[in-house]
Amino acid sequence: MVLSRRELMTSGVALAFGLGPLRALAAATVTAGGGRLIAGAPGFVYSIDLKTLAAQTIKTEGVVPHSFLAHPRKADHLIVVEKSGATAVEIDLRAARESARIACPSGHLFYGHGCFDGAGDVLLISRFDTASGLGHLVGYDARDYRQVVDHQVVPGGLHDVQLLTDRKTLAVTSSGVRVLRAAPPGAIVGPILEKSALVYVEAASGKVLGKEPLPVTGQVIGHFAVAADGTVVAITIPLVGNLLNDTVDGRGEIYIARKGGRFARVELPAAIADRIHGEMLSVAIDEQQKLACVTNPTTSTVLFLDIARARYERMIELPVNGVGALATGGFVLSPRRAGARVHFVSPAGAVASRTSTGEALAIVSSHLLLA
Repeated sequence: MVLSRRELMTSGVALAFGLGPLRALAAATVTAGGGRLIAGAPGFVYSIDLKTLAAQTIKTEGVVPHSFLAHPRKADHLIVVEKSGATAVEIDLRAARESARIACPSGHLFYGHGCFDGAGDVLLISRFDTASGLGHLVGYDARDYRQVVDHQVVPGGLHDVQLLTDRKTLAVTSSGVRVLRAAPPGAIVGPILEKSALVYVEAASGKVLGKEPLPVTGQVIGHFAVAADGTVVAITIPLVGNLLNDTVDGRGEIYIARKGGRFARVELPAAIADRIHGEMLSVAIDEQQKLACVTNPTTSTVLFLDIARARYERMIELPVNGVGALATGGFVLSPRRAGARVHFVSPAGAVASRTSTGEALAIVSSHLLLA
C-alpha cells in the first residue's frame, strides 16, 4: 500500500490499520559505497551480497550485535558494538572470522554505537555507568584497542554517535534521563534531567560545544541522519513514566532542524499518525532527492519526507526494520532474515523486492552497514 500526502489530504477514506509484529531488527544504517549488507543476530554477523543476495555467516560467540562500522585503517575489517552489552569485536570479512575483542570494565556497558575520529586513530563508543546511569563517550586506540579516552559528556544516557563532515565534531544523542536498567524489552530510566537533545562534542577533547534539545519532554532521540547541507532529521522513541521501549502506549515522532536552527516536529496526516506505535527506528537521507526515509517497524510503516519542506510525502506498508540510502539514489530496506526479501526503493519511488539466498540465518537483530 502506498499513500501520498495528496491522497491522504483529499480523500475522505477512514483508514484503520492493525499493529504489525514487533521488530526483529533494531535499525539499519547504510553508508554510501560498497556492495555488501552487513547485519547481525545473537552470536552471528551476516554479510549479504547486494547483487546476488548470497549470504555469508561469521560467528561472534556470546555477542549480540547492535551496530557496525567500517575500520578506516584496515580494509575489509568491521567493528561490531553491543547495546547494553560488555563487548565490541573486530571482524575480518575476508577471512570470515572475529579478529579482536574490546571489553568494558566492570560496572560499565556499551550502549550501541560508535565512530572513528577524523584521523582514524581513535574508536569512540557510547557507554554507560551501570551504577550512576551516566553516559560516557569512550575512546580506544584503533590499532590495539587500548582505552585512551573517557569523556562523560551528558547527564543521562547517550546512544547514537556520528562524526560530522568537518572531521572534528561529533554529534551524539542524549536521552536526558539516566539509564537504570537497559535489559530487554526496554530501558528503565531515572527521572528526566533535561530534554532529550542532539549534543555536539569536540572529538579531540570531549568538550561539549552546544546542544539542540527537542521542544518537548516525553520523547527521546534514538537515531538521526545529517544531510550534506547540515539539516538534521531526528527520530524518537516515546518515554512513558520510567519506561523507554515499544511496549508503552505511545508513538515516536520525527523532528527536522536546519543547520543552526531549532527542531520542529514533522506533522503527519491524521490517518498516518493514528497508526504509528512505538519507536521511529531507522532514518536515511537520499541527497539527490532531498528525501528522508523513516521506519516504524512495530506497524510495518515506512515514511518518506521532503526534508527541504520538512513535510510528509508518502508511505509504504512493508514488514521491514531498517533503511539506508544508496549512493546511486534511492533506498534499501532491510530484511528480517536471510532468505527473506530485501526491498529496494528507486529514486522514482518504485519498490523492487528480491529474495536473499544462502544459509538459513536467524532473525537479524541489529543495524546494517553497507561495506
